[in-house]
Amino acid sequence: MRSKLFVPLAAALSLSACGSSEDTREGPISPEDAAEALSNAETPRAGQYRTNVEVLEFDIPGIPKAQQEQMRAMMAGSITAEQSYCLTEAEAENGGREMAKNLAAGDCSFNEFRASGNTLYADMVCKGADGAQGNVILEGTTTRNSSDMTMTMNQRLPGMPGEGSMNMKMHMVSERVGDCTSG
Repeated sequence: MRSKLFVPLAAALSLSACGSSEDTREGPISPEDAAEALSNAETPRAGQYRTNVEVLEFDIPGIPKAQQEQMRAMMAGSITAEQSYCLTEAEAENGGREMAKNLAAGDCSFNEFRASGNTLYADMVCKGADGAQGNVILEGTTTRNSSDMTMTMNQRLPGMPGEGSMNMKMHMVSERVGDCTSG
């Protein structure tokens, strides 16, 4: 389970929940149940999106601060660069429903999932074949053209220095910047 994998997850979930009617589910909630909760959600607009990520907190208990800062800088450098992606008409129409269903392949489930108006709250647990386990809390607001989300991750990773865990909090802002551009 790698942290970079959760950035697209967060963007997809957040954009898919915009304008949804109130739906609160408490877990465990399967990815299929989360997809059902999003089934009446207003879909995001197709187009080119820009995402900016800021690492707010980063902690690896049990390792020296200097080493933590070095790892934080490496992590921040790999995920905070502005990212741009095209959300096609088909992907926009599908919203986050298919992505939520596909989480089952990653052995993930939701402890809680709330979508109301333009707000989203998801508390998810994922397990990896290598013994990794992580909890991700995603919360924030969305519109048809943007999202403003905070993601808090607490992961236990075999082979991680220190006590074998990593805690990180990120702020992600995605916005539609126009029509898709050919690459």
